[in-house]
Amino acid sequence: PPPPPPPPAPQWPHDLQQDAGLPAGPEQAGSEPASNPNDITMVKCSTTAGPLTIRVHRNWSPHGAERFLDMVTGGFFSSKVALFRAVRGFLCQTGIAGDPSMHEAWRSKGTIPDDAQWLDVSAGHAMKRGYISFAGGGPNSRGLEFFFAFRDLNLGGSSWEVPFATLVGQSSFETMDHWYTGYGDIPAFGGHAPDQTEMYSHGNTYLADFHELDYILSCETYAEAGAA
Repeated sequence: PPPPPPPPAPQWPHDLQQDAGLPAGPEQAGSEPASNPNDITMVKCSTTAGPLTIRVHRNWSPHGAERFLDMVTGGFFSSKVALFRAVRGFLCQTGIAGDPSMHEAWRSKGTIPDDAQWLDVSAGHAMKRGYISFAGGGPNSRGLEFFFAFRDLNLGGSSWEVPFATLVGQSSFETMDHWYTGYGDIPAFGGHAPDQTEMYSHGNTYLADFHELDYILSCETYAEAGAA
C-alpha cells in the first residue's frame, strides 16, 4: 500500500514574519545563571498564531518573574492581550489588557523594583532570541508591559531589561515568528502600531481597525513532565 500522507502543515494566519532559518533559541550561545528545579515555573499560552511554552526562571529576575506569574495566575491574559508592537528582526512588546478596567486595576498594583542585571552586555547581543523581559522607562519602572526578543539584540544596558523567562521548543518559536509585524513600531518611533495611550483608555475596542494584530488569548502554569 502507498505510504500514509504527511501530516498537514500548521495553518498560521500570517506568512512567516521573520527571516527564514532562525534557530529555536539563541542565534549565538551566551552564559545564563544556573537554575534549580525550584527556580523554574512552566507556562503555556494560547495565541492567535499558535501555542507558546515559556520557562520562567525566578532566580534570573525574582521581581519580574513574580509579576509575570501573578499576571498568568490572576487571569490578565484572558482579556485578549494584543501583541501590539511587533517589529521585524527586533522585538514584540505586549502587556496591555484588552479591557481598560482590568488594565487599570492591574496598573494600580504599581511598579516593581529592578532586579540585578545578569546579562553580559560587554559581549554584545546579550538579549538572546526567545528571551522575555519587562519593558520600562527608568529605574524601578517595570509594570505590566514586556517583550519577546525576535533576534539576539543589543539590549540589557538598561536597569529594567533583565530577562525573566525564555521560550521553549520549536513550535513556540514558529508561533512567535508568525506574529504579524506589518504595523511596525509604535508611532513615537515612526511606525504605525497602535498607540498605547489609546489602548489604555479604550482597550480592544480601539484595536478593531488593526485587523491583522495577533493576540495572547490565555496563559496558565503547568507541571513539566518528569518534575518532582
